[in-house]
Amino acid sequence: MCPRKHVPKNKFIDDDLVNIISKELDDTFWEIDLSGRGEPTLHPKFHELSRIIKNNSNTQLAVVTTADNLTDKVNDTFREYIDVIRLSVSSYDEKIFKKVHCGLNYNKIWDNIKRLGNEHAYKTVIHLTGGSVIYEGLEITVEKLREIGFREFRLFPLWNRAGDNEVKAKEEEFRHDIIEKLGLRSSESEYDGGNSSDYINDYKRNKLTNPKYCIVGDSSLFITYNGDILGCFQDFSGKCIVANIRNSNLKDIIKHKKDKVGRYEFCSNCNSNIAILNID
Repeated sequence: MCPRKHVPKNKFIDDDLVNIISKELDDTFWEIDLSGRGEPTLHPKFHELSRIIKNNSNTQLAVVTTADNLTDKVNDTFREYIDVIRLSVSSYDEKIFKKVHCGLNYNKIWDNIKRLGNEHAYKTVIHLTGGSVIYEGLEITVEKLREIGFREFRLFPLWNRAGDNEVKAKEEEFRHDIIEKLGLRSSESEYDGGNSSDYINDYKRNKLTNPKYCIVGDSSLFITYNGDILGCFQDFSGKCIVANIRNSNLKDIIKHKKDKVGRYEFCSNCNSNIAILNID
């Protein structure tokens, strides 16, 4: 399921660029995620980049990982600098695992997940990824993860791949039921401001200026290895570049994006915004 084969260039971000980005972070930024179109902990300077960010900023630092590369040095980085580990998990059922995390070693991944649980469960958020294919084995997967010590779970649909524009009612109903039964949270709930007047008023203002305004697209900035900023983190081919961090600043880019999100070419095949607006 991983879309990395569609990524036109595979390169690493450098120290200088991370230094520029992290110096712009203030208390208006909630979190900076070290992530990629593969496994971010494979970056040869993962430890150094994490240190730079934490030295320059008080912003929460997170990493999105499959636990595929849990070396001693990576684990030290988790301990010293990482505030939140966002761990992508598909299934404890090996057959389902291989359908989702193609090419990864099942035994290695689950050994590393157990190690993460022993040391970092308190700051780990489990991302249950793979869509409906993982539902059959979801109960045993969550049970096993709770035995290890994990407590916070987000169930992800497949809208995060900007592909299927059709929300199947029966599947959504089943997903809602399994979230209730297993005591999970939906991933899209992280975008939900509930009844907050600030959230509602901000949404209304943005819809007035941009009728196709998308909460998901506006929720973050995706900065590539060379400083290009994409219109949305779901633009896996990198076709829509809105700016470059070397000649722009983050807050100006955020303001500029509000009138654009939901109107990019790739947005026509994405149901992310529909999923968010259907939150109970």
